[in-house]
Amino acid sequence: MRKLAICTLLFLELGLAGIVTAQNQPAAPEASTVSCDFADGKQVTVRYNRIPFNKRERLRENKVWMPGGSALILFTGADLKFAGKNIPTGAYTMYLIPGRKTWNLIVSKNEKPESAYNAQQDLARAPMDLGQLSQPADKLTLYFGQMGPKQCNLRVYYGDTGAFTEFEEQ
Repeated sequence: MRKLAICTLLFLELGLAGIVTAQNQPAAPEASTVSCDFADGKQVTVRYNRIPFNKRERLRENKVWMPGGSALILFTGADLKFAGKNIPTGAYTMYLIPGRKTWNLIVSKNEKPESAYNAQQDLARAPMDLGQLSQPADKLTLYFGQMGPKQCNLRVYYGDTGAFTEFEEQ
């Protein structure tokens, strides 16, 4: 009986130590994926870290932002036109540059989301339309809106900011 009591206390101590350790470690970003289907069945998909919005944390204006320490990942099953540039079928990284009056979205040839941004890898860069959300987003959230048979609009919501840009199938 005594051995059982000692084992139970030891187990509880180790369990509580594990809980305390887990509580002191930052939570891993929540990975999320959004996609848009073109009329011909081809698809464009973005994978990103759905990080929580923090009012006290200011995004660095006009600096590359990698939410959760990782670039957004673009997968396209169709050749795209973005900002007047051709984006061939394949996988790419994307970076956001938040600003006061406009945000920019960069599509990069780089395929490693954890790599630092390198402007020499840019395929295309486009300003994003900005709007203020009536209901603030508590986490970074991306959506695609299909605007036509060959057009998908990427929407980025963070806090009370909404930023929008278009991808067109070629």
